[in-house]
Amino acid sequence: MKPVVILVFALVNSIIEQALVAAALLWLLPQLGVRLPLALTIGILAMLAAWSVFTYVLTRRALAKKALTPAEEMVGKRGTALTRLAPDGQVRIQREIWQAVSSCGEIAPGDEIRVLCVEGLRLTVRKEQESVDQRPG
Repeated sequence: MKPVVILVFALVNSIIEQALVAAALLWLLPQLGVRLPLALTIGILAMLAAWSVFTYVLTRRALAKKALTPAEEMVGKRGTALTRLAPDGQVRIQREIWQAVSSCGEIAPGDEIRVLCVEGLRLTVRKEQESVDQRPG
């Protein structure tokens, strides 16, 4: 569903809610013998209107943000090779196991990897380079 449709639906829904609450406060409660002071009725309607505006603004901001697919989020993540990648194998990224292909030759099980790109459900990875501090010698 498009964001504009969702926002229109939210606005119409808020207007209907306001009308129903106003009808309950101004007509139904007096029919049942419950009388509320006018100031309280106005206060309740004002608070409901403020809540509707607040949630509308939050919804609009959330819908305006570009949604990242899980695949887009994988690029740049680090993980561990579970099997030998020569060039195909499996890697673990966080707690998920993915099919992967090595972009730079063979990768041994246990080697740290970094995700370069995603094609469907297959990751292209490279062996993570050790920093100068970690190299023996």
